[in-house]
Amino acid sequence: MGSFLLCGARAWSGARLSATIMKMRIRTTSREATKKLGRLVASRILKMRRRPVARKGAVVLALRGDLGGGKTTFVQGLARGLGIRIAPRSPTFILMQIFSFGRREKSERRMVHIDAYRFRRAEDARPLGLREIFKDPNAVVVIEWAEKIRKFLPKKTIWIRFSHRAKQVRDITVPATLHMPRAGRA
Repeated sequence: MGSFLLCGARAWSGARLSATIMKMRIRTTSREATKKLGRLVASRILKMRRRPVARKGAVVLALRGDLGGGKTTFVQGLARGLGIRIAPRSPTFILMQIFSFGRREKSERRMVHIDAYRFRRAEDARPLGLREIFKDPNAVVVIEWAEKIRKFLPKKTIWIRFSHRAKQVRDITVPATLHMPRAGRA
């Protein structure tokens, strides 16, 4: 059994606070704890979708970090938190997977999982039809290796950073706007 711990609300540099882009670093100590964090982020996304002021376009999560940093494990927890029964796998060889979620399997709501690891340049993502996907207000788009296609991402993209610290230890930096809990157990 692992845990996750809020390590502090900091600007990404770790040295200075930012009033506009506040970040929280969360340390997970197991795969299950990383999945639990994904489920918590899913619950925050679902709450964001219920607000009276409807968001224009998809919720876009951009995941960045080293190979083995926990991105796909996080996506598996996120999918579970959205109510998706099938565990997403790293889509490195197929580039994109689409999962329906909601009360019915044929719902209009969907999670789009993209892995940009194989892209050599941002233009390689053009055939995926990202502009149309990003316009869909019923979509949650999760992009691994998102820094490779940064120029195509919407301005309101939520960036999440993964750092591999030890065998099962990950530091995950999320925007404070997701209002993560102070500490928890997986």
